[in-house]
Amino acid sequence: MVLYLLQQFGGINAITYFSTSILQAAGVRSATLGSAALGACSCAATVAAAGLIDRLGRRRLLELSYGGMALSALLIGLALHWQQAWPTLSSGVTLGATVAYILAFGVGSGPVTGLLVPELVPARLRARGVSLAFASHWVCNFVVGQCFLPAADRWGVATLFFFFAAVCGLATKFVSFTLVGDKFAA
Repeated sequence: MVLYLLQQFGGINAITYFSTSILQAAGVRSATLGSAALGACSCAATVAAAGLIDRLGRRRLLELSYGGMALSALLIGLALHWQQAWPTLSSGVTLGATVAYILAFGVGSGPVTGLLVPELVPARLRARGVSLAFASHWVCNFVVGQCFLPAADRWGVATLFFFFAAVCGLATKFVSFTLVGDKFAA
């Protein structure tokens, strides 16, 4: 459940649901086309994950994924924060960092989390455990989706991306300290 909480509060669905608005706020001219490109990147990264999961291992892939997501979210936050001072640079950095975030998520946090949960829950508890984990996923997804716009209005989109970067950094540490090989430490 913690993996799904970190995944959702790391910002993936804020980007997925509101990418057009985020890209428009950054001054990207064709935000709708940018959002479509993000969808294509997501598909490509998820396909690439199929070949990387067993080669790199779940822990390493999650560490790389969350690390990339943290750096990307930080760059998005900085670019949006400095959008007024450097609008052209902000647009390019926001678009590039958003693509990098989607690629990092798609190759690690997205597919690996869904794969790990049933692998780590004992067989006798698997149905209930996986159901509970996915329920927490959808609850967190709902919370992020409902809270993003009001929070953006209150604190600014840049501040939210600094928060997402912090959560992704925390997720990197969580995975490093709790996932031993491809199993969680007791």
